[in-house]
Amino acid sequence: MRRCFFLFPTTFDALRAEKTWPQTGYTGKLRPIPRVLSASCGLCLETEIPRDQDPLSLLQAHDLEWEQIVEIKDKDLEVVASNA
Repeated sequence: MRRCFFLFPTTFDALRAEKTWPQTGYTGKLRPIPRVLSASCGLCLETEIPRDQDPLSLLQAHDLEWEQIVEIKDKDLEVVASNA
């Protein structure tokens, strides 16, 4: 599994993503954004998806606004995509 943070431009977008995310078939939880990352709203959705699943396609399929997709690799964070 691939653990990711999805960062959003606004609190509204984060809350909408939390409500919509279960429709993807995966679990997710809103949490504060880690200090080493930055985003406009201060919230991110933490989730786990299969390695072969494209996180961007999940966000787009559910018409979710996003700012950054960050993969958590052990103790490192890697930006996978940025919508800035």
